[in-house]
Order: sequence, then C-alpha cells, then structure tokens
Amino acid sequence: MLFFLSYYILEVLFGTTYWILRKTTKGIYYLVSGGDKNDIVIVKKEKNAFFEVLKEMKYQNNKIRELHKKIDELLIRENNDLIEVFKYPLIEN
Repeated sequence: MLFFLSYYILEVLFGTTYWILRKTTKGIYYLVSGGDKNDIVIVKKEKNAFFEVLKEMKYQNNKIRELHKKIDELLIRENNDLIEVFKYPLIEN
C-alpha cells in the first residue's frame, strides 16, 4: 500500500514539474524569438473564413425571404376568402 501511494505521489510531482518546465521553456522561447510568424497567417485565414460564412448566411437569408414571399403569394391565391400573410423573423440586412 505504501509503495502504491508513494508511486502515485512521485508520478504526480514529476508529471507536474515536467509540464511546468516545458510550458515555461516554450514561453521563454516564444518571448525571445519574437513569436511565431505563422500565427498571423492563421488569424488572417480565420478572419477570411468568417467573412465567407457571413456572406453565405446573408445569401441564404435572402433566398429564404424569397421563398417565404412565394409561399405567401401561393397561400393568398389559394385562400381568397382567408388572407393571412405571415411575417417571418429573419436577419435584417
């Protein structure tokens, strides 16, 4: 029992110490070297991807609006007596 307890205590201590030293050396290297130049490229790619997704969402929103208008026109034609035009909450441009 004492063996297992001491084993796990040493395992946790050495593992924690190794993790702290590894992160510290990487941090110091990052500060000394001036950072990784690839970080800027990744941020630009993510920003461009975000704007592409935003464009696609606006396009889909416009298509959904057109479909809702066509559905409303069909409902009005079909039900001349009962005219109900529904308002759909969509993203405003």
